[in-house]
Amino acid sequence: MDQPLAGMRVIEVGGTIAVGAATKQFSDFGADVVRVEPPTGGELRRTPPFSDDRPHLDTGAYHLALDTGKRSLVLDLETPSGREVLGRLCSGAQLLFVQLPPEQAERVLSVVDAESGPSTIAISAHGLDGPYAGRAENDMSMFAWTTRMYRHAVEAEGEPLRYAPNVATIQVGATAAAVGLGAAWGQAHDGTRRHVDVSGVEALAGNVDTGYVDWVLLGTERRARGRMTENYPIGNYACKDGYVMFAATLGPQFQRLCTAIGHPELVDDPRFNEPIAKSQHWADFMEYLGPWLDARTRSEVFHEMQAHRVMVAPVLDMSEVADDPQARARGSFVAVEQPLVGPVTIHGAPFQMEEAWAARPSPRFGEHGTEILDALGYSRDEQIALFRAGVTG
Repeated sequence: MDQPLAGMRVIEVGGTIAVGAATKQFSDFGADVVRVEPPTGGELRRTPPFSDDRPHLDTGAYHLALDTGKRSLVLDLETPSGREVLGRLCSGAQLLFVQLPPEQAERVLSVVDAESGPSTIAISAHGLDGPYAGRAENDMSMFAWTTRMYRHAVEAEGEPLRYAPNVATIQVGATAAAVGLGAAWGQAHDGTRRHVDVSGVEALAGNVDTGYVDWVLLGTERRARGRMTENYPIGNYACKDGYVMFAATLGPQFQRLCTAIGHPELVDDPRFNEPIAKSQHWADFMEYLGPWLDARTRSEVFHEMQAHRVMVAPVLDMSEVADDPQARARGSFVAVEQPLVGPVTIHGAPFQMEEAWAARPSPRFGEHGTEILDALGYSRDEQIALFRAGVTG
């Protein structure tokens, strides 16, 4: 059985984490993704950490995770010859993803044939037009632009917080991948080329995490809380060997939790059975829940609470998540044999579909240059000339 995207060609330009994350959604499902790389290797290949902490364009963690199954062609797109090669490459493609500063992006997009070329997806921080079009941003500053950093504070008046590095950037890539697949499907069915302008700030601001509707309707701002003490238990609570996350504030959940910790009488306690009173007695409730948690591990809390149908989950770190029984049973993580590094464990398929997903090694820098140029009809003499001129690498 062919993979779902077998026969599709996708071109990636820019060398960034966001564009790499976008096209990974195609390569892992069978598309031929050609990663057109700048002579410097680009942001994605140069972002740490690296295997053994030794910087190398072929051993960075982001490259190993996001470039799976792609082909690599080094090409200087600031030269007319480089753009001519890209034009030939695009003639047989269904999609072109680009993330470059606006002027460079426009030059690259200009090589696409207006009638028969692929649909194009341009990713940038603020979009390709408007007063902020030329601004360079990073993962953290885009997060700040969207109100999401402001809302991610543990306390109501606390310092704004960010996600872990590049979470927001990869989310922008996922948005671009989704719209790219839609554009390719549309072009295959109606023959219409589409140009999509993806603003990272807009993609993040309009995500499910947005609090804008709250503001419009109520004039309030949603703020993250490490643990709510007004309506509880919800959030992170310490136990014997770490933390568990509760979401057991509502009637039936709260009742079952009280039973699980051996105090069913608390359901009828006037301190806890009316919202206003309950908000004033978190410390009193912790006199019952706290010792119960202190005596149990995360696993014990999870299984005992699950037996009473209470919503709770252990808070896992990276050393634990791949060894979780559910993850092992579903193959949520897979090992890929990577040249220069050896076996590397990466996230598996984002969903289960028979024979749809496969993780292949990430390419060495410029690994497929000769075979790609051969397929485009460049003679050996022409390839040597391009190499000597610094157009290819």
